[in-house]
Amino acid sequence: FDPSDFRIGPCIHTVAAQFIRPVTEAAGNVSWALMLHPDGLLCDLFVTHSWAEGIFEFIDKVAHSWPAGAKHAYCCMFSNPQNLDVSNLIASPIDSPFAKALQSAAHMLVVPNRVSSIYTRIWCAYEAFLAYSWGKLISTASSPSVNFWPRVLRMCFIYLFGAGVGCILTVRFTVAMFFISSTGLVFAMVLSALGSLRGTHPCSATMYGLAAFELGVWCGNVFSVAPEVFSGWIFFLVGFL
Repeated sequence: FDPSDFRIGPCIHTVAAQFIRPVTEAAGNVSWALMLHPDGLLCDLFVTHSWAEGIFEFIDKVAHSWPAGAKHAYCCMFSNPQNLDVSNLIASPIDSPFAKALQSAAHMLVVPNRVSSIYTRIWCAYEAFLAYSWGKLISTASSPSVNFWPRVLRMCFIYLFGAGVGCILTVRFTVAMFFISSTGLVFAMVLSALGSLRGTHPCSATMYGLAAFELGVWCGNVFSVAPEVFSGWIFFLVGFL
């Protein structure tokens, strides 16, 4: 893993091998959960994941998506003893610690990752089957949106810029600009539908910027009249600045 990466982090396999196992071994080979709470805690949230995600990615998604009212979670990497052979505990899946914890929980939180579907792991598929069969509330964890409001404001300024362009050009090129901006708006919105507001990829940002600009041009063409050309210049300058 990349030591300078503070967004995804090392995968759970690496964290278990290099951190959880050495620490819990020194504590007597117990699980991390029992090391901290020897008497145990009542499980009201079951976290299912495939171990392919990075630890920072995992923490961000679970913390951001933690259900209201939930207090204690079962997560296999912390709840199962990582230094012991647990094959006898999972020989009967319906009687396994996974199933017992899920039966106790009211909510199951699914933690996806950037590498592969968690349902390529048979245990995750089985946990999903049990949760659905038992009528548990199932939700998918998501990462917090980074710089959400600055990006919203940026889109608003791009919209104002486009609105100003639309107002200014409408007076002389009403029909042509209406057609061009309407076509551009449809094209931009289709492109934007392919992106994600939470995405940070430059293509995604470009798509939303284009959509906001075209929306502004379209609205400027639709709603502007000659006296509003002055307003168009104001929109133009505010959006540009």
